[in-house]
Amino acid sequence: MEILIAERRRFKRYSAVPIKIYLKKQDQFEFTEMIDISIGGLQVRTSKTLEMYEEYECQLELPLVDGKDLIYAKAMVWRIDPDEERFHEKRDLSLSSTPIFRNTISL
Repeated sequence: MEILIAERRRFKRYSAVPIKIYLKKQDQFEFTEMIDISIGGLQVRTSKTLEMYEEYECQLELPLVDGKDLIYAKAMVWRIDPDEERFHEKRDLSLSSTPIFRNTISL
């Protein structure tokens, strides 16, 4: 008997996008590996212990031809999944995000 699971996502998710993600809970932004991103949020991989519904500041760094563009948002942990590849090391986290402001930086 074959079991089919319906896709519940409303927005297409994009992976292999050259965006750097940094999360901040209190003191400073720390790099977090991005798995994919969509209009409604993003999925990251981290070895940090995060709790469901915790809120973070999120910094997305987008590369530009003449520098980089920074987008700041508030993010909340929405789902935590075990990382099948590195089960004992890391977890996959889904974050819902709300943009706060945007700042373009040229190097």
